[in-house]
Amino acid sequence: MLERIQSQRYFVNHTTDARLAPFGQDYTLIGAANLLGMSKSCLHKRLKGTKIITDAMISPPKARNLWPILESDSDRLSAKWLKRSIVNV
Repeated sequence: MLERIQSQRYFVNHTTDARLAPFGQDYTLIGAANLLGMSKSCLHKRLKGTKIITDAMISPPKARNLWPILESDSDRLSAKWLKRSIVNV
């Protein structure tokens, strides 16, 4: 089976992360992603066409809270009743 030959783009390390070698060393996208433990698509989307890898690009993703947390007992009780159907079928 023949492998497709692709041109290798190199990215310059401007991080203080110990997983990547000294400041200024070049890495391919796949090589940097393997060393950082990230998927190559995640790192590619974070680079957004730049040639420099920074600390902000390799930070773990921030947790997002999509739904508000129900904090009071009355909020929990209200949510419990709102989940029920109005008409019994």
